[in-house]
Amino acid sequence: FKYAMFLERHGRHDEGMERAAEVLDIDPDDPYALNFLGYSWADAGIHLQRALRYIRRAVSIKPGDPFIRDSLGWVYYRLGRYDEAVAELKKAVADEPEDPTMNEHLGDARKAAGRRDLAIESYRKALEMLDGRDGKGDGKGDDKDAAAKRLRAKIEALRRQ
Repeated sequence: FKYAMFLERHGRHDEGMERAAEVLDIDPDDPYALNFLGYSWADAGIHLQRALRYIRRAVSIKPGDPFIRDSLGWVYYRLGRYDEAVAELKKAVADEPEDPTMNEHLGDARKAAGRRDLAIESYRKALEMLDGRDGKGDGKGDDKDAAAKRLRAKIEALRRQ
């Protein structure tokens, strides 16, 4: 699984996905491989029902892992189940409050659920966290400047509504 993550971080996403699938061939209950595949599909907007099954299984194995909980919220968001997304993402952020990606996900879900002011609050928190990082990005592969620009654009768009 570590090799799958290495491949992902070095721009070899498809190979990383293949390695994670191989992990599941060996151990179908590996929560990290389940989460990796499920989140990758959800992020791409594909195989969403399968992603939901994988991530729910990962949550049942590691219910206290905020990164897996974030993935569950993200797949709910992609499925258009915004209230469920907000609930799961709030749990993830409560356990990992300094993660800018989780805060951005919560902002996206809040926006979709019609909670404009709370969405802005989540985006601002994510932006503040990025400002405190030394050149580190948001965990989604974006550098700090690109992530900050994206968050500022989301805040500005909501302010204009």
